[in-house]
Amino acid sequence: GIVPGRLRAEFRAIIDSLDGSKNFVQGSSGLFGISIGIERRTKLVAGTIALPHFHELLVAQKGKGAFLAAIGRPTRRRTLKRIHKPPALQSNLSRARVNVARGAADAKVLIEPPITRILQIANESVNYASCAVGLASVAMGRIDGLVLPRQRYWDFAGGAAIIRELGGKFGVWRE
Repeated sequence: GIVPGRLRAEFRAIIDSLDGSKNFVQGSSGLFGISIGIERRTKLVAGTIALPHFHELLVAQKGKGAFLAAIGRPTRRRTLKRIHKPPALQSNLSRARVNVARGAADAKVLIEPPITRILQIANESVNYASCAVGLASVAMGRIDGLVLPRQRYWDFAGGAAIIRELGGKFGVWRE
């Protein structure tokens, strides 16, 4: 849902407190996360994704870099490890591993272009059923791309800020 704030506020938080809620309810291998995007005067300037099951927290601020921290485990010191655009990401779809899912779209989207074309060409397709998990996986170089139709802004705001800070490409597909 949306909680209205002050008109003309300088900052706005876009929060998805449980992305991958079906996975969470079904106990699906921890494929859920928390995503927060921060806007300043309507421009996305920071983002974070927490993956509690994997003890990972990704954070990024425009112009300041992207970082990974371990969370949820007792440690004496919290350290942030700078992450860079993964050099192994494939721009050639025939060698790429991509997350392709239907999100909130009708099931028929999986049998229509452009999804069918991606599935035909991609080296491998996975489905995490969580936008936050997928975007974090791209940021850390675990997969090469993500295609999820019919996502809401709160699903991807945090991850979009991280991907953009890493120099990756991010766009919104309109049906």
